[in-house]
Amino acid sequence: MAIGDVAVPTAPITAPAKGIKAEIEEPVKKPNDEQGSEWENFSVEKWRDAVYTSRSFFSELFVDTTDFVGKLCDDLGGNGEDGPLLVEVGCGTGEALVPLFEHADGKKPRARYTCGMDFNPHFIKYCREQVAPEDQADVRHLVGDAQKLIDLCNDDLPAEWNVKSRPKVVICVGNTVGIMPPDIRKNVYQQMKDLAGVDGYIVVIYWNGNRFGDAVQNFYHKNPKLCGTFTGECIDLDTCTLRTPNGYCTHWTKPEEARAIFEDEIGVEVVELLEKGNGVMVAGRVRA
Repeated sequence: MAIGDVAVPTAPITAPAKGIKAEIEEPVKKPNDEQGSEWENFSVEKWRDAVYTSRSFFSELFVDTTDFVGKLCDDLGGNGEDGPLLVEVGCGTGEALVPLFEHADGKKPRARYTCGMDFNPHFIKYCREQVAPEDQADVRHLVGDAQKLIDLCNDDLPAEWNVKSRPKVVICVGNTVGIMPPDIRKNVYQQMKDLAGVDGYIVVIYWNGNRFGDAVQNFYHKNPKLCGTFTGECIDLDTCTLRTPNGYCTHWTKPEEARAIFEDEIGVEVVELLEKGNGVMVAGRVRA
């Protein structure tokens, strides 16, 4: 879910048991599980249509996110042998990670290894198919529940990556946290924090609450395919929240709220907070 907080059900797919490789299988609709099945069947095509819709409004933030995350990877050793593992929570169809790991056109990856994870198997299948041959040795995409992020990385990534001892940059971008239910979001934040550890960084890219009014008028209102049609009573400018009749909900975060989340809710020290255009980019480290 790297770009765009599309209104989709948020019931996670359970991560595979330890020792069992996460295989991509076509989802089977289960009785009495409409929400989870609907998410499992959320197609790559529908998601990428939403991503395409988002690109024009968020194009600068996409570049800024790459620069922000890339510099943190550089700080931990970049693509050197002892460089970091870059992990994205909710990678969707992978757009945010590609410029950080690709070798195309003489580019150099910003981290030693890269892993994207999402609980939609269609998305992960698509991500795997898009990785160029020259990048495949150092890139993985995993199906799993972000509430079990640490086990997923320790169990399913190659042993030679030395996951436990390698510094990590653990990211969640594109306002992905904005569609997580509060109890799930709390657990995901904790997993990200614990995986990053004292030697790494936890990074969240929020959509900027100070630009919410502009977004309602110039992004959401012009893109009913994304969120449905809505009227004024759906908009709460005080909390920077939009709830539309079709179930779409998004919350945009102001810089002071983002800092409070990192310091009080996640419990990490903010090492960098950058408000730029449509984004609020925050990096934190576990307090020594």
